[in-house]
Amino acid sequence: MGVSGHEAYLIGAILGRGSIEQTRNAYSLIFRFPYRRYNPIQVAIINHLISRGSAGSSELANMPSLRVEDVSSSQVSRSLQLVRDWHPPHKETRGHVVRYNTKTKKWSISNKDDCKDFLAEQQTFKEREMGSTDFVIKHIQKISGDMGESFEIKKESSSFMVSYLTLKCEISNILYQKLKKEYNLDVGDIYRHLRIPKAINRYNQDQLEEFFRGIADATVHFDRAPVWEWMSKYKDSRLWQLRFAAVCDNPSFVFDLCHLMQDKLSVPVFIINWAGLDKYRGKRDIFAEVWALNVEDFPKPLFYNSWKQEHLESSLDEDNRKLKSRKIRKQDLEQLRPCPRKSKKMLDYMKRCERFFNCPRIPQELLSDFSG
Repeated sequence: MGVSGHEAYLIGAILGRGSIEQTRNAYSLIFRFPYRRYNPIQVAIINHLISRGSAGSSELANMPSLRVEDVSSSQVSRSLQLVRDWHPPHKETRGHVVRYNTKTKKWSISNKDDCKDFLAEQQTFKEREMGSTDFVIKHIQKISGDMGESFEIKKESSSFMVSYLTLKCEISNILYQKLKKEYNLDVGDIYRHLRIPKAINRYNQDQLEEFFRGIADATVHFDRAPVWEWMSKYKDSRLWQLRFAAVCDNPSFVFDLCHLMQDKLSVPVFIINWAGLDKYRGKRDIFAEVWALNVEDFPKPLFYNSWKQEHLESSLDEDNRKLKSRKIRKQDLEQLRPCPRKSKKMLDYMKRCERFFNCPRIPQELLSDFSG
């Protein structure tokens, strides 16, 4: 299949968080790349608590800088819950950064030293982010000679405190017709409804890897594993995960991505977290969760976004140090093996893969108590 690496990357980025928009005389591609690490909302909240001592979520939401972003009091609480568990990289935790008083219903600073380190880290992320938009422009410009020279760049906020760098560029009708004919891409928010096209099955290995990089740049967030995971008995030993996010409107995309990673790219998937399909949890993203250690052998770089690749390298260094200190070999860890795994905690996730998509990877003996 005569596909350039740039084209494969473009298709991955569009499927991950892309749209096609029809203008008066042509069409535009819209790409969205998450920039979650620098969080001006969290910075504003912490600075306010440092200067005022304590405050409730409603008071914090009423700050001018948060009103401009239309941040609700519940989003403030969620943001503070994330900050609470932060601690400096490569150091043992020194306690919670902030605390919540259930009697006064106010937040306050709990650890001033960690607050200073948190703000210093955020400043580093801010400086890095300001200089990292070039990778998007340069890479997208190389994709096709049919691309126009008109680029519009802006920031977008979405739910759950995630910001996106949004790049909009004009394309010719010729390129639009090619995308429609070969990949079934049409006007609208591609990432909200489209599965991975069958044309991707004809990609060779190099093309698949570039396609995967496009998806990774557009969708991946980093997070540490939940506290109940296999290393929870060790203090501060949770390992890093890459979470490939899809909107809850499009669970089929995550299912297809899971099989692409495991069947064609030899990247084990820990679970598909179907949280977005739980009524009580609202319209949350769905995640294909992958251990950072399981992409260690993927041809570098995994990300063209420089700060993401830097974060990945740092995460791998940290995780490998933890395994070495515990005298644990990566190949001996059950949790790092491909799905399915014989784990009761994983059973509920695997049941959903069976229920929604009749996943062929899951043996029926693991689902013997599945009620349908």
